Amino acid sequence: MYPILDLRTRLKIAWHLREHGFSVRMHSFEYLVGDGKRFVAIILVDPSGRAEVIKLSPKAQLVAELVRTAAPEAEVRIVE
Repeated sequence: MYPILDLRTRLKIAWHLREHGFSVRMHSFEYLVGDGKRFVAIILVDPSGRAEVIKLSPKAQLVAELVRTAAPEAEVRIVE
């Protein structure tokens, strides 16, 4: 059985966020997401298909939607 959020999918998430103007620092299963001025979210992903978006600003909602678009098979949850 292959992980749902394999490396290719995780890279796709990072590129999708970048295409929408966010700066992204990806480290294995963690992403630091910024808007050029400050951090807006931290994303923690699990290979089994879960992704938690830790909200640091209102833009985290958009980040979560972009993760859902890039990886529709993932279960995305926002943590406040």
